[in-house]
Amino acid sequence: MTPMDKAWLLLKMPQEARNFATQAHGDQMYGDQPYMTHVEDVASGFTDPHLQRIAYLHDVVEDTDIGLDEIHSRFGPEVGSAIDALTRREGERYFDFIQRVNEHPEARQIKLADLHANLNKQPHESLVQRYKKAIGMLNDL
Repeated sequence: MTPMDKAWLLLKMPQEARNFATQAHGDQMYGDQPYMTHVEDVASGFTDPHLQRIAYLHDVVEDTDIGLDEIHSRFGPEVGSAIDALTRREGERYFDFIQRVNEHPEARQIKLADLHANLNKQPHESLVQRYKKAIGMLNDL
């Protein structure tokens, strides 16, 4: 593979994840805006194509009918592992979830960006406190 082929592939990878997320989220809303507005906010903080892919896909399994198996098969085990870490399990307490995210370095970076994007939407005060506590847990290495 030539260096030009590698460069093209790196640019293509995030775009495929973005297109997949756009289709998966469909007409879902994030507040009063299309859901992809939130996803774009999270992904925009990354220049690394691998992290961008994870950022575009970070809510797909949790918020759509797409399963982890499909993420693994389409985007590979590294992305799949990060999305698995970013997907809160049914019945899982929120801060147990945050602790699990903290154990995965790439998921940790994406979750921090996600939490900051959530805070920028000026949520209810109870959520502000929750998000700030989660940020503190993820920043406390």
